[in-house]
Amino acid sequence: MEKCFSDFIYGEYDQKKVISAINQLITGNKKTFKYDCSIYSLKGSVLYISWFLSPLKRDDNAIRNDSEILVVGLDLTERRNYENQLTWLAEHDPLTSLYNRRKFEKELDQAIILADRYHHRSALIFFDIDQFKYVNDSSGHQLGDELLVKVAEKLKAETRQSDVIARFGGDEFIILAPNISQDHAQELVQKICDDMSTVVVSDGKERHRVTISAGLLLFPEPNCSAQDLLAIADVAMYRAKAGGRGGWCLANQYDINRIDIKNRVNWKTKIERALEENRFQLYFQPIMHIRDKSISHYECLLRMIDDSGELVPPGLFVEVAEHTGLILQIDQHVIELAFKQQVEMLEKQWTIKLSINLSGEMLSNPDAFKIISNQLKAFNLEAHHFIFEVTETQAVTNLQAAHDFITQINAIGGCFALDDFGVGFSSMNYLKQLPVSYLKIDGAFVKNIVESYEDRLFVEAINSVGQGMKIKTIAEFVENEAILEVLAELGVDYAQGYGIGKPVLHPEFQHPLS
Repeated sequence: MEKCFSDFIYGEYDQKKVISAINQLITGNKKTFKYDCSIYSLKGSVLYISWFLSPLKRDDNAIRNDSEILVVGLDLTERRNYENQLTWLAEHDPLTSLYNRRKFEKELDQAIILADRYHHRSALIFFDIDQFKYVNDSSGHQLGDELLVKVAEKLKAETRQSDVIARFGGDEFIILAPNISQDHAQELVQKICDDMSTVVVSDGKERHRVTISAGLLLFPEPNCSAQDLLAIADVAMYRAKAGGRGGWCLANQYDINRIDIKNRVNWKTKIERALEENRFQLYFQPIMHIRDKSISHYECLLRMIDDSGELVPPGLFVEVAEHTGLILQIDQHVIELAFKQQVEMLEKQWTIKLSINLSGEMLSNPDAFKIISNQLKAFNLEAHHFIFEVTETQAVTNLQAAHDFITQINAIGGCFALDDFGVGFSSMNYLKQLPVSYLKIDGAFVKNIVESYEDRLFVEAINSVGQGMKIKTIAEFVENEAILEVLAELGVDYAQGYGIGKPVLHPEFQHPLS
């Protein structure tokens, strides 16, 4: 019994789309047609196929109504499954199946917008498990993992369907309860504290009963970002813990002011003074080509020198600089410092690239290319001496700007690396729109790769995607030889971390390591 090709297509919409395209191919209104859709296999499973259709012309080179259509199907089922798995892993904690921190922060950003727009209150409940380290130390990590899973199951049972739950890492959990009154929020956090006391795990010798310490915060709060709210809830949690554990504290105005004053006022003044007095320094961390153990380039890592002469890591001031509009000045200062260092290296006949981190503000700045090209001219340098790094989140947030900027830099010989890859992405589709040369696999998935099958799977998948798209991969947080061996087995191109070399004030390596 003959069947039409369209009979194999699953779904009425897809069938109509394909039939219409075939008719247009026959009449000559279309020359080719490509369509991705699902079909059923003979065994009943769903396959995801990319179809390519084109008409076969007769000897007279005319397309007639009885023309034959050549149909080629490319089976993308395995690739689609890989993408779905990567998407899930990027948004979830694999142990508890709850959202991870990155996904939760996106949900919180949206909740803040809605709370502001509709003038309703929402709540954050941030807690950790009291004395969780003792459980791990006395009964082992396996029992500790069992405890975390039970806590996650209890949270799912006790919260509303509209609530968002995440594991932040370790024994920290957080709940976002949108559109809730203060009374109901307080009832919820008390219920969670009470019900957690019913969670018990045992190793056969010792029983461990759970208590938690929690911080409760109602929002929106004026001039508070998602990061500010998380920090305030964290402060309230530690007040609860200091009060004797097993309870919760409501964030008060002191907690809110403490975060705001410390991060926005004091640090803003420190940053401005450091810029005026040229008290920013670059440290350089080597990145090694795994196959031949040569140092391919250095990443430039920013440090600030405070009033007492102590080095300040970027985690203490970059976020404040972003909030206060100072980050672009810092970017320009970093570019000048890196270009100056490259001039010195070239004078020593070192032909090693420097990798420079750029902020989201620089990425979306319409003058970004002009800023960099002008500095290249000022230092008489070529762009091929540099790799510019932007985080995955920054690139996706400013996708069109990122594409345009990367394309401009590539055109003059420079290249880009996508940093922290794997933590925040929700689809690989955007990767095709970003002509980057390197993917830096987030260290959170690398540091436990020797023990964690899930992390190894994730790194392998990202590396496979990168290799398939002709993009080099760099693994961060490579702390020891065991991690390096696993990365070599997986075919990752480059490694960076304390196991390769610590950040130094002056580049030390220019030859292959022995």
